[in-house]
Amino acid sequence: MHGRAVGERGSSEVLGAILVFAILMAAIGIFQTTVVPQQNERAEFDAYQEAVTDMVEVNTQVVRTSGQGTEGSATIVTGVQYPARAVTMNPPDPIGSVELTADGSASVVNARAVDPEEADYWDGSARSVPTQRLRFRPSYNRFDAAPVQATGYLVYRLPERGSPIAVTEQSLVRGSRVSLVGLRGEVSVGDDRVTLSTVPVSTSARTVRVTGNDSDADGTPEPIRLEVPTDLGSATWNRLLAGQMGPESTQNVRSVSVSGGVATVVLNGSQTYTLQLSKVEVRERSDDAVVGSADPAYVVGQTETERTAVNESVGITVRVLDTFGNPVAGEAVAFSDNASGSFSRGVVTTDDRGQATVRYSNGRTGTAVVEARCDVCVGTGGAASTNVTVHITGGVDSVNRPPSVEIYDVVQTGNNPDVFEVTASLTDPDENLANVEFGLSDPDVADGATPISNRGSNVDGDSETVTVRLDTRDSPAGDDNLNEYRISVVVTDAEGAKDSDSLITSGI
Repeated sequence: MHGRAVGERGSSEVLGAILVFAILMAAIGIFQTTVVPQQNERAEFDAYQEAVTDMVEVNTQVVRTSGQGTEGSATIVTGVQYPARAVTMNPPDPIGSVELTADGSASVVNARAVDPEEADYWDGSARSVPTQRLRFRPSYNRFDAAPVQATGYLVYRLPERGSPIAVTEQSLVRGSRVSLVGLRGEVSVGDDRVTLSTVPVSTSARTVRVTGNDSDADGTPEPIRLEVPTDLGSATWNRLLAGQMGPESTQNVRSVSVSGGVATVVLNGSQTYTLQLSKVEVRERSDDAVVGSADPAYVVGQTETERTAVNESVGITVRVLDTFGNPVAGEAVAFSDNASGSFSRGVVTTDDRGQATVRYSNGRTGTAVVEARCDVCVGTGGAASTNVTVHITGGVDSVNRPPSVEIYDVVQTGNNPDVFEVTASLTDPDENLANVEFGLSDPDVADGATPISNRGSNVDGDSETVTVRLDTRDSPAGDDNLNEYRISVVVTDAEGAKDSDSLITSGI
């Protein structure tokens, strides 16, 4: 009887252990099927938010590269690492993909350059900008995340149901500034981390000043149209551009509509705009370049006229610009005249600023027309050449010739507050340089009347290259975080003659 009791107790203990084990396994099973998926979905959601931020950073690097001509880099974390687990199990860590979409094209229509020489190319004809869109496609196990796309002027999400959702503000039109970036490259990669480089192909700190083409019947310049490929609808575009529409002088968008996957932004043709077009390659950091340079398109002169004396040489400088309006290096420019003069060289190759310079002289008084021609430029009509008129006197020319200045490099060395290093090239045909003034101002303030930062320097001789640092902290008003700034440079010679150059640059 006693032995039977002991056996029953042992059986009870075994059954109890089995029951506890069963309860434990059931609890683990419930945890595996309910809690683990919830935790992993939360991890995926957090990873997606970070990936969206990464895409915004890539877009920021594209904008910076397009404006400053410097290479940028950013990493997109496409996957997620789930929490470590001792007993339960995770599915394999998901990995998303990053790709550049098929080729598309944006266009600027009916924009005529203010500069008559540039108007040979920017004559109101439609000028296209081939472009692609950078897409992050998530592939999470639980969280249903929408693809994210960057265009160079906007980042947005593409949910499977409903309208696309803008993640950033647009930078296509801001007041009188129009910025259009052509994204190019061959990117298609699936990895948990994708590091991309943004590489300048056709970029410059310079802009083209344009206005609406010839007036219509009532004397009003025709509107400029920007046509860009888009996934967004009219309602979203109207929200994005709402701040650019209205009665204020800085509100120049008249309408925006979407049809056939193309957004058409209509601008007030009576306004003058600074147009900045650029071409930026996006590629994996370890990859070689696959995007070719932009075609050389047109030639412009540094001056329309020059003066010299008989048998005294004078410098003539022209520039070759590409289809984006940016300088082209390494292109041949042929010089000729109609008055049997002499050139230091008949053919000159453009430098990294797109410039070709010769010395010209003539043994007879009168007027000579010097032609500079780029035979490979794709611009039609008179765009592939430019003329400079040279007045030749019988003795040493007593007329003072003005100096010239060109801003050819702007590098942002600080952000929040913004700091810029600005480099300008100064020349004076009479070797009479005296002073140069650099200024940083708000582009919405007329003529930079209230500078944020000013720097001056004494100069001399016939040419100098000067670099100064313009710091927004110099402003007592604290204008250190603007979207855009006007940079201006004024050079003066010893006789008081002046020349100036200015551009608008991003405050990103």
